[in-house]
Amino acid sequence: MSDVDDLRRELERRWSSHTAYVSCEAIFTYVLSAAPSNLRHLTFLDLAHVASKSDVDDELLMALSILTNAPVPVLTPHFSLIDDEDREFELDELDALSFRRSGVLVHPKTGLLLDEPDKHIVPFFAVSDGFLKLRETA
Repeated sequence: MSDVDDLRRELERRWSSHTAYVSCEAIFTYVLSAAPSNLRHLTFLDLAHVASKSDVDDELLMALSILTNAPVPVLTPHFSLIDDEDREFELDELDALSFRRSGVLVHPKTGLLLDEPDKHIVPFFAVSDGFLKLRETA
C-alpha cells in the first residue's frame, strides 16, 4: 500500500457489500483524523461508540477483524492484566500469546500464577505503527 487512500479503496473493494463495512469506514475515518495519543488504548466499547453502536455486536467484531487483518493493519490487538488490587499491566505480545495457548497466566510483577486468569485479561486495540506511517504521508 502506498497511501491511506489506496488502503481505503482496497477495504471498500473487498468489503463494501458486507454489513460490517459501515463500521469499518467509521472506525477508519476516526483513526485517520484523531490525535495519535488518543489511539493507544481503544476498548471494544470505545470502538462501538465510534461506529455509532450502543454495544459490541457481531458486525463490530467483524469490522475489527477486517481492520486488524487489512493489508496494512489499521488496528492491532493488545491485552492488559488487571490484578486483584486493580493495578493494570499491559501484557507483552509473548505473554499474551503464551496465555492464549496455555490458559496459564503469570503475574508480571509477583511472578505468581493467577487463579481464573480469564477474569483478569482485558483486550483493547491501538492504531498500528504501519497505519500511522501511511497516515503521515496523507
